[in-house]
Amino acid sequence: MTALFIAAGAAALIILVLTARVGVEAEYSSAGLRVRAVLGPFRPPLYPAAGEKKSRAARRAGPGREKREGGSLERVKKNLPIIGEVLGKLKKRLTIDSLEISCLIACGDPADTALAFGAASAGAGLLLPVLENSFRIRKRDVRTGVSFTESKSRLYVRARASVSVYHLQSALLVLRSIKKT
Repeated sequence: MTALFIAAGAAALIILVLTARVGVEAEYSSAGLRVRAVLGPFRPPLYPAAGEKKSRAARRAGPGREKREGGSLERVKKNLPIIGEVLGKLKKRLTIDSLEISCLIACGDPADTALAFGAASAGAGLLLPVLENSFRIRKRDVRTGVSFTESKSRLYVRARASVSVYHLQSALLVLRSIKKT
């Protein structure tokens, strides 16, 4: 009888661990990409690692100033296939607790800036229903802006998401296969 209680307790512990939710906080700004794991009250950095140096822009900006400034759109465009593949594996399993996207459009020519702003606003309008259909989003803030005085467009993204340990294995397998290639 004691063995039965021990087996039931072990099974309950395994189920509790597999259904526990782990999360990730990601922020893309002028300082670059920052990713932190959320394991209960602990938030260890995943990228960049704790020992890595800050970028030159982050050191110049000082603490807190770089939070609202966006990073380059070119870096995001380059990594979209990888991001899409990982998020595709977590479809309907991932809960996005908080999503903040702020896009500032700027070009040299005012007419090009206005056209790019219209395209960015339309893109945001198309992106949001796709995200809402694919994931559960609890809180969202998506904004587009225009600047006729700046020369480069900027993007700021901050997201906090969580997933159960059981469903996390599919995303880890995708990342592992991408790393090998």
